[in-house]
Amino acid sequence: MILEQILFKMQELTTKILDVIGSNQLLIIPLAILSNFFINVQWYFYIIFIVIVIDIITALLAAKKINVKIESNKFFNSIVKIGYYYAIMDVLFLVDYFVIKDSFILINFASGIILINELISIDENICKLIGRNTALTKVFKLVEKLYYEFVERFLKNKI
Repeated sequence: MILEQILFKMQELTTKILDVIGSNQLLIIPLAILSNFFINVQWYFYIIFIVIVIDIITALLAAKKINVKIESNKFFNSIVKIGYYYAIMDVLFLVDYFVIKDSFILINFASGIILINELISIDENICKLIGRNTALTKVFKLVEKLYYEFVERFLKNKI
């Protein structure tokens, strides 16, 4: 008797799941085709998403430590930032794929810049958490100094 009830409930659940899957098929098939198109650069999207989530978590922890009120519009801005980053990466991937023909130069460059930007943000949040600069902060400052010296020398030679 109990076994029959369990089997009947399992059959009902299976039917409901299959009904939902069947009704969502119009959405799932285009998404599968689209995700297959982006398979060459899917790791860029995953890595950028993970780094943004880490940035959000460290920002929340830093805000809690220095007693800053956490506002929902700032969190919403992070979601908008993800949308902007992904839109930029999508457009550059399409240009790479259809115009430059499988080079992935633009999306590599854009992903690198986005990643560096997010790493700097994470580093700033960690500095707020621990109350001092990290080794990564020192590396970023050194690279920034070297960059500005290079640009200054380059401009002196051109003028």
